[in-house]
Amino acid sequence: MKNNLKLTNSLTRQKELFKPIFVRTTKSELGLPEIKRTLVPVQMNEAQKHLYNLLCSEIVRQNQKELSSHDRNRLRAIGRSALTLIQLVSNPTLLAKREFSNRELLKAVLSEGDSPKLQYVTIRTRQLAQAGKKVIIWSSFVSNVELIASRLYDLGADFIHGGVEAGNEEEENTREAKIKRFHDDPQCYVLVANPAACGEGISLHSVCHHAIYLDRNYNVAQYLQ
Repeated sequence: MKNNLKLTNSLTRQKELFKPIFVRTTKSELGLPEIKRTLVPVQMNEAQKHLYNLLCSEIVRQNQKELSSHDRNRLRAIGRSALTLIQLVSNPTLLAKREFSNRELLKAVLSEGDSPKLQYVTIRTRQLAQAGKKVIIWSSFVSNVELIASRLYDLGADFIHGGVEAGNEEEENTREAKIKRFHDDPQCYVLVANPAACGEGISLHSVCHHAIYLDRNYNVAQYLQ
């Protein structure tokens, strides 16, 4: 009896020692199929392309005669930010709060209507959902994450970003509860997420085989995850 008690205590002690240790499951162990990457070029509208060129190209800025020196300097400074350029390409409304020296340039972009990339993402997601496929949509920007989820609300879309608290699966609106719903609810076809908040610690390969990137940053670790 004493030997059995000692064995039980020893096993309990061993479990406690190993409890903080996590082991990653490799892709080969999961038996995942090869990833199929599809690059879909989406053309910017004319006003969007014009502003993009002004931010990127000194030649285009100098050829724009109506721009003042101050305008050119401000556009040059804004164009140095790769993140700003990614915002412009994915969803120009993200720049609405930026200090543009020439507001007419941004107004012209916004007057063109919706971002072509946003249009493509919503249309493609609806096509996949109609075929019974669940989709995860990635964007680095919180406003994009919430906007897309609201547009696809009728598909049961939910979202996760840094403002969503971690917690228990049974707690409403926690990160874990949203992931569980995406796994288990047959009416929840879409999860929109920020890689920084949702790239680690979730496993979707058994329920979701389609991922759409509205935009990507330069963090390769988040992309590979």
